[in-house]
Amino acid sequence: LLVGLGKNPIPLEVARVAGAHCWNKLRSEKVGTALIRTEGLTKKVRNWEAVLEAFLEGVLLSSYKFEKYKGKSADESGMASLQLLASNASEKTKIAKLVEKVLTTVDSVFLYRDWSNEPPNTGTPEFYAKECEALAKKWGLKCKVYDEAECK
Repeated sequence: LLVGLGKNPIPLEVARVAGAHCWNKLRSEKVGTALIRTEGLTKKVRNWEAVLEAFLEGVLLSSYKFEKYKGKSADESGMASLQLLASNASEKTKIAKLVEKVLTTVDSVFLYRDWSNEPPNTGTPEFYAKECEALAKKWGLKCKVYDEAECK
């Protein structure tokens, strides 16, 4: 799959949309592993880090599915692996940091999407309070949940 992003400077939204289209094409073709060569991007695009970040956001954000209440799905359309190929060690380090940032962003957006997709009878204030407490515990943070009386 060849993805063209246009001329410099590349608008970030163009890269994000291209990433989304790329994901949709790879999913429709049932591709299990995709390799992205970054060499052309890093050598020719001035703001390559921001462009690659936006492209990866587009790919990953497009992969979201809320299937919590659908049971076991026979549709295994998720990609098993997306790999980035850097041309040198310096580039590899920059890309690794960028990927970590993108994954943090995407995980946060997916959590928000999951919560917003909860039905009203499940997504109660008590539910979200417990979710926040669990997240705080997971990340070693303090979390204080106030009840109605404490808020007055």
